[in-house]
Amino acid sequence: MIALRRITPTDKHDWERFIALYIESFPEKERRPISSLEHLACECDMFRVEKVERDGDFAGFLTHWDLGKFIYAEHFAISPQIRGGGTGGKVIDEFTGRCDKLVVLEAETATDDLSRRRLGFYSRHGFFIAPFPYAQPSYSPEQQPIPMHLLSFGRQLAEDEFKTIRRVIYATVYNIPEQ
Repeated sequence: MIALRRITPTDKHDWERFIALYIESFPEKERRPISSLEHLACECDMFRVEKVERDGDFAGFLTHWDLGKFIYAEHFAISPQIRGGGTGGKVIDEFTGRCDKLVVLEAETATDDLSRRRLGFYSRHGFFIAPFPYAQPSYSPEQQPIPMHLLSFGRQLAEDEFKTIRRVIYATVYNIPEQ
């Protein structure tokens, strides 16, 4: 059985497992500082860290933001020892099934086999790639934005909607003022 359960830094054991998998799963340029995660998890009502449990055991995590009219899934990872066994798909299906708002997320452009497989995974689970330019802003001033796709669950985004969603993500998640 798959379950998603909110955790914060006060959940010491689960938080440590989350941080270890977060660091292992994402290159430094694609993750926020740990102190920022801790602050957000404790102080920001819009942000959640949820551990993935499979049959009661820690199996991964999903971080997301409730940004009013939509949910932005920021980071998602399944423990390496169980990847490829269907757990990730069950988590995404469970998560999108319980959301009563549009769900969006970022994924790398298809530059290698892994990124192509990741885009295929999200496509198989109902996500559409927005056909408009998108980049993940950097989490720190010394890093550059990363070319990505913005994906939406269940339907394709119209250009105006895409621009509004991008503006909200940039302002709220990445603290970039409106341009």
